[in-house]
Amino acid sequence: MRGSWMVLMLFATACGEDLFGGMFSLRDPSCGRHVPELARGLTFHLLQNSDYGVFEYQPEGASLVRIEGEYDFETGDFSWVETGSATSWIRRVEVEGYGYAAQNGDLDIIGERILTDELDEVEHQQFRIEREGCGVERRVRLGSGAFAREMVETGVFRTEGYTYNQETDLGDAIYKVSGTRLADQTFTEELELEQGDYVLDATRTGSVADGTSVRTFSETFEGGATRSGTNTFSTDGSSSFSFTQTTSAGTTVWDYTVDYEGNGSGTVTGSNLECDLTFEQGNCTYLCSGGQRGAC
Repeated sequence: MRGSWMVLMLFATACGEDLFGGMFSLRDPSCGRHVPELARGLTFHLLQNSDYGVFEYQPEGASLVRIEGEYDFETGDFSWVETGSATSWIRRVEVEGYGYAAQNGDLDIIGERILTDELDEVEHQQFRIEREGCGVERRVRLGSGAFAREMVETGVFRTEGYTYNQETDLGDAIYKVSGTRLADQTFTEELELEQGDYVLDATRTGSVADGTSVRTFSETFEGGATRSGTNTFSTDGSSSFSFTQTTSAGTTVWDYTVDYEGNGSGTVTGSNLECDLTFEQGNCTYLCSGGQRGAC
């Protein structure tokens, strides 16, 4: 498979012979506009004062404090490391692979992304990204074995920003996302999932650079129970939830916050109901004013 890339390697080198004499620059963008800031990755890294394909810089936003790596213009091999900030749930991201980054903005790369979080848990992703002109196709494979799933994204650069559609095959359902990302790395997404009797509709807004987002959602469960409200995700991985839940037993209002380890607290209230919630590593218990207690 790698041999098929060599023609592309020669093309990329021929288009940028002066790369060995200085910095990577964007020439005659194939999309007709300067777009790399809308698709941060290899091309964006090479534009950050890289010399002979070696780059190191501090990205904007609160999630990361440093990105450093290199790209070999002869072989197409690349690798970089992203270091999480002191306030981020991300500890380290390692990326490596091969492909080509052309000076007109086109890109065709394949590789692996390994993310280590603050709990030292590791997530592996395999990816393929193709960008030609204004069009993008991105494939990401998550997990392994029976838990493996693939996300396919098709997108296009437009005047208002980068618009995209994603589909993730969950086996018995397709998780769909449609969104727009702007040059400042803020985004808006519409989320949709129908899985058996479960239905999710949601809107999410946030910042890729800061790792923050707010999701406004509506859910319907088997038996007709519903839940609607918001949840907020912070740079440090903590989450706050505020939603109304309606079941055959009545309506309750839930408000709570948990950190990245799943520890936190909150309240649940309803008609003649007032309870305190406690979370320990994701396990929820309640204690009500009337003395009732148990697992959530």
